[in-house]
Amino acid sequence: MSKLIDPGQQRIRRAFLSTLASAAARGTVVLTSLLSVPLTLGYLGKERFGLWMVISSLVALLGLADLGVGNGLLNVLAKAYGKDDRDAARVGVSSAAFMLLGFSLVLGLGLALAYPVVSWKTLLGVSSPVACAEAGPACAVFLACFLAGLPMSVVQQTYAGYQEGYLFSLFNAAGNLLGLAGVLVSVSLKAGLPYLVLSMAGAPVLATLVAGAYLFWFRRPWLRPSWRWIESPAARRLLKTGLLFFLLQLTAVATFSLDNFLAARFLGAGAVSELAVAFKLFSVLNAGAALALNPLWPAYGEARARGDAVWVAKTLRRSLALTALTSLAGAGLLAVGGGWLVKVWAGAAVVPSLDLRLALACWTPLNACGMAVAMYLNGINRIRFQVLAGLATGVVALGLKCLWVSSWGVAGLIWATVFAYLAFAAVPLAFYVPRTFGRPGSNSEEGDLVEVARQS
Repeated sequence: MSKLIDPGQQRIRRAFLSTLASAAARGTVVLTSLLSVPLTLGYLGKERFGLWMVISSLVALLGLADLGVGNGLLNVLAKAYGKDDRDAARVGVSSAAFMLLGFSLVLGLGLALAYPVVSWKTLLGVSSPVACAEAGPACAVFLACFLAGLPMSVVQQTYAGYQEGYLFSLFNAAGNLLGLAGVLVSVSLKAGLPYLVLSMAGAPVLATLVAGAYLFWFRRPWLRPSWRWIESPAARRLLKTGLLFFLLQLTAVATFSLDNFLAARFLGAGAVSELAVAFKLFSVLNAGAALALNPLWPAYGEARARGDAVWVAKTLRRSLALTALTSLAGAGLLAVGGGWLVKVWAGAAVVPSLDLRLALACWTPLNACGMAVAMYLNGINRIRFQVLAGLATGVVALGLKCLWVSSWGVAGLIWATVFAYLAFAAVPLAFYVPRTFGRPGSNSEEGDLVEVARQS
């Protein structure tokens, strides 16, 4: 008799594979950043480089354009996988794909109408003639690439929902390397900023297109999007769940992703360079946490659907402890030695101040531990409390940023995030998460969860 493989071990193995493959893909991103920052900073100059970083920040804002449908699809697929329900998976993928296609077309029309009347140089805080001339076209190229990739986000979520994110990561790595090659060619040809944006934003879209062809024509052809698999009730449920994720993303953008815009608006585009470089330095730690934690989201959902509550509780506890230890150690090292690293890497002109490094060293462990908890809550579909906590955090953080950036500089933006997150997210979640385990003695998986938590 062949030995049965424990489902929990299978989840850990798939998560480990996804982490390794994602690490390879992220390694290409880090490599791209390490090579492109000094190269493009010297080529573009401080203001145009800051403009590029501001445009790159549009990713977080435009990520809201799917109204959370992609994340809703991830939960649908994780549950369908746990119940071995192919029909639910087909309906979810097709409904999400065509909804996102519709969103892309509507947004594209709106942006095309708005483009001629927007003063891009004023919006992005640039003043030099070259930067003013490139601001609009560079944004147009970036937005076009984003709209092309919006419907294809279904591809990434489908790989993730079946806990095969490691396969998508391989395609993503190829796209990042292709983007780096495009940047090198653009710089060697002395092309303008729009061409650099096309290289960095267009290559991942092309890689996702190839990944989708492999997924829907070779690996899981029964999931290929089709009009006949769209069902109105399922689409409404998907949109309802997606809207909760949309609100959660919206609060995250208000809290974490407007810093470059606020720095450009209050301090000028040149101030963005210091903040962006410091963020890239500390983002190595955030990226490492995300690599390890993101595969747990669909694993929690699939385990919940199969009733494996003991595995869920143990995995949450262990992931949180390991995340806290590694992020604290890494943030401390970067706070001390980050100035020297940036000086060697990008030059003395953009070395972040000690205040900024200390602020990021405080924020990074908070963010990493928050990700560990969020993956659990997302996986078990507990979104509403996160939205409420996120709304309070975002409103307070945004107000404090506008007040503190003028007096404390770019470091004030980060300290505002730290204060608001501690008060309105971390503390409430510390009380809320244990309640999701249920009551001891109940005849349910929640009872198992609380028993594991109590014993550990």
